[in-house]
Amino acid sequence: MTVLNTVSLLTFFEETVAQGIGPSGVSGVSTGAQWVAAEAATTAFQVPHIASSLSTSSIETEEVTPDQVKRRIFETERSQEALSNTQFPFQSYVTGTGSALADGVTATATSLSRLLLNAMGGVSFAPTRTLAGGGHTTTVVNVDDATGLEVGQVISWEDSDGLCHPRVITDITVLAVTLNTALPATPVDTDLMRGGITGYIDEDVIGDTSSNLGSTLSGSIQKGANGNAGWEVNGCKVQLGTLTFGRNEFPLVDFNVWSARHTDPSLGPDPTYPTATFPTPQVMGPDSSIIIEDAGTTTLSTVCNGSATIDAGVPVVPLECMADNLGDMEGYGLYSSAPADTLLEVDVFPFDTSWYVDKAADTNKQVAVIKHADSGNTFAFFAQNCEIRTVVGGDGDFTSSNLTLRAVEHNPDTATTALERSKFRIYIG
Repeated sequence: MTVLNTVSLLTFFEETVAQGIGPSGVSGVSTGAQWVAAEAATTAFQVPHIASSLSTSSIETEEVTPDQVKRRIFETERSQEALSNTQFPFQSYVTGTGSALADGVTATATSLSRLLLNAMGGVSFAPTRTLAGGGHTTTVVNVDDATGLEVGQVISWEDSDGLCHPRVITDITVLAVTLNTALPATPVDTDLMRGGITGYIDEDVIGDTSSNLGSTLSGSIQKGANGNAGWEVNGCKVQLGTLTFGRNEFPLVDFNVWSARHTDPSLGPDPTYPTATFPTPQVMGPDSSIIIEDAGTTTLSTVCNGSATIDAGVPVVPLECMADNLGDMEGYGLYSSAPADTLLEVDVFPFDTSWYVDKAADTNKQVAVIKHADSGNTFAFFAQNCEIRTVVGGDGDFTSSNLTLRAVEHNPDTATTALERSKFRIYIG
């Protein structure tokens, strides 16, 4: 009889007691009931993912066999279990918040934002505000209340068709909010600037998990026809991998999870969760746009583009150790990060020699990949300061310019916060 792998559940819990401590609050494996209670209390959260991408094949304990002089030719020494550090991958969709944010309402965490917080170190929640007072332009809008808005956040102007146009806040002066790139039309009073969630890189958080309570996760993985093949993984850190925005495709984000220890399904929890509701993925299509313009300008320049791929460049580096006095972080003392490039691959049509000119002149660019949708289904990627690394003429019937850009910090010498300085941002709106 063929048994289909019809169940793939992934649930995470922020380790708020100590690194390696799951929903039980003490050392050891949490029960299914404790996982269910944590999910009901929203201290644990289910993660929407592509079932086939969540692989458990690498979740195993290392076996070490001593190599010694043998007394007899067929004699072998018994193997011993070593550390149970492991890694496992999964893919998820890039989505919006799942529901519209009304006037005065501030965005709240989603499964995706909690993953981004773990991987990037920072998220910022912006409220929806109404435009008032007149005097609006395509780059400066006046809100009725600037409370809760910050430089570096992303907010969205909602046009008359109900589509949201995300932009980064570059300045707030009283009630005047300056945007990084011009809007496609001039807003008017009573229009809404929809809030949302901005994920950004905070080096102070991702640089040392042991000093930031809650920055490691415990996970519950259930696979199989009835879902009772369960693993618990503790002392985990999520690494943000590649974001893929393909034409006529759902946008994808790759994650890799590092784990300090795990239990096998014979001991693992078997929670029965209630059905979770997740935001609906949106296809990259007619309501999507790629913006590429000189860094620091507010000109709105969209390009004809087939796909965009971003290598996030936010690596996880574990501090490996062999001392057991670190308790529930078996083999790891903490997780940190390291310098790495954020690389953007973009195909731009038609072929244009000006890209070579800009590269030779060291003209940095700002790049945005945006899904325009209603509030609750909008998302975007922003890199406001990018070097052009390579320009290659594309192949095919319609010759393109294939660009590789490297995102660097935005205003590193003048930015006052990690939110303002981050080399890229992911918006969930």
